Amino acid sequence: LRKERRLQQFTSYLFKLQQQRWSLKAILEATTAGKLNIAYEAAYLLGDADSCLNILVKSHRLGEAAFFARVYTPSRLAEIT
Repeated sequence: LRKERRLQQFTSYLFKLQQQRWSLKAILEATTAGKLNIAYEAAYLLGDADSCLNILVKSHRLGEAAFFARVYTPSRLAEIT
């Protein structure tokens, strides 16, 4: 009985995490030019480094983009500099 309860809790936790990922993806896809900070945060929470970098470049934050690329996507650093 105890193991079943723990399994139910774990399953519920995994389902909540998946719902959060879907919500973050929806936010990321729905953001427009005026909401780039929200799009960046959603991409960062999803672990999508390429989207983060693209958003920084699109918003003309090249200094931050270069730093981000150096740390998280070194292969794309040449695109920034």
